[in-house]
Amino acid sequence: MGAIYGWGTLHLSGRRQVSTEDLSFADPNCEARAPIKLQLPTRFVSICAGRNHSAALDVENRVWMIMQWGRPYLLTFTGSLDRSSRHPQIADKRIIQVACGHMPFVCFLTDDGKVYIIWATKGLFEHQATLKNEMLDRDGDGHPAKAINGAVLCTVIPISAEPVLLPSLPLDLPPLLSSSTDIDHEHQARTRPPKLIKITAGNNFVLGLTDQGHLLFINVNSEDTTNGLDNLRHWLNNGDRQWTYLPHFCDINHIIDDPVFTSRDNASNSSTIPIPSSIRITHISAYWKHFMAHTSGSPSIVLRAQLTAKANNVVEFSRTIQANFPNNEVMSVMTGCDHCVALSSDGIVRTWGKDERGTLGIGPQTEWKRELHTGDHRQGVVYEPTPVQFNHADPARRKFCFSITAAGWHAAALVFDMDEIMEDEEHHVGLVRTDHAMPLEGGSKQNTKGAIHRLKLQFNTAQRWKQMKRKMSLGTSEA
Repeated sequence: MGAIYGWGTLHLSGRRQVSTEDLSFADPNCEARAPIKLQLPTRFVSICAGRNHSAALDVENRVWMIMQWGRPYLLTFTGSLDRSSRHPQIADKRIIQVACGHMPFVCFLTDDGKVYIIWATKGLFEHQATLKNEMLDRDGDGHPAKAINGAVLCTVIPISAEPVLLPSLPLDLPPLLSSSTDIDHEHQARTRPPKLIKITAGNNFVLGLTDQGHLLFINVNSEDTTNGLDNLRHWLNNGDRQWTYLPHFCDINHIIDDPVFTSRDNASNSSTIPIPSSIRITHISAYWKHFMAHTSGSPSIVLRAQLTAKANNVVEFSRTIQANFPNNEVMSVMTGCDHCVALSSDGIVRTWGKDERGTLGIGPQTEWKRELHTGDHRQGVVYEPTPVQFNHADPARRKFCFSITAAGWHAAALVFDMDEIMEDEEHHVGLVRTDHAMPLEGGSKQNTKGAIHRLKLQFNTAQRWKQMKRKMSLGTSEA
């Protein structure tokens, strides 16, 4: 559980506004040159980003959408989540992941493996957001949405959303082996159907990963985005949009024939990589017309796809592979238009690429040009991963990041204040100060104190932190 920090520009338009004391973060054009903390009445467990928006899942299993730093949207689901006659309600389901598309849509995955999608610029959502922002512009937020000591006091805007349910998975997915000797997994695959456990999204598509390692793709829109929501509903009802299985990105038999791997007849070729004994995709990410899938552990294998749209909504995929990923301590890598963000197991965030309108989060170029010796200073490009500081308001405090996201010209991170954790042990309140306390699951003071003590120990080594992050993703109360 952490607070949201964001930087960069959410909406890049011709009306550029640099963050100064006279400008408000209620404006989506307002820049954050360095990370700012969004002061919100809850804590968050995951975060994601699209081209000009971000979304987050909080500890109460609620979905938030951020299209301006100072006015986040809190989504409520008052209608049916299903286009069928069963009409299930969101109260009956637990959301386990949220993902942002390239343009303003958000999809989320529930614990029963279903995927829902919401457009921010269509239908009821757009109508409510326009009216409520106009009202706030006219009447005021009641407080300035400006960065004070590195934090912005936000105005929360509730929105009633209309999620659309995506189709079920194909019934003919083959058993998927991670290696030629994976007999137990084959038996398990034949006795129960696969279920989606992770999702990601790009430009008009959603990518899903099953509990058996299958990778699937679905096109959720056409090039005509004027009536995107109505179009999607029509296609789904007619069966014109279905999940497509991608064996060349998850099946070991379709991967090891890539030229990047050493053939058994040419093992002396030093320019290629030995054929792996097993492959099991565990992580996926996407942005715009690209997606990435990679394995965990050592060595890692990273597969990158570029999507090309053809006639009649047909999509082609080109694949590149990087195996034996050089830095196995990197837990997550995200990308925007021209910048990259990486999170390592020591909780440090590093960025590199083109520093356009605050995308790197390392401060004004006039500052980092004097300090960095790598990069093209004339073009504002940093070639080497550079640490992002989250303690500029109080350099003595230690911060630990456990989740990152990036897209477009911005990035965001979920960050622990480690000194705050130490201070709170005597108050038995969880992971934050008593004035913002969200208690740990379990309830009792004894359990909370023990959980905090365990959390301290887990920060000592990268391996322990990986275990903590895995448990968080499973929604357990143990840290």
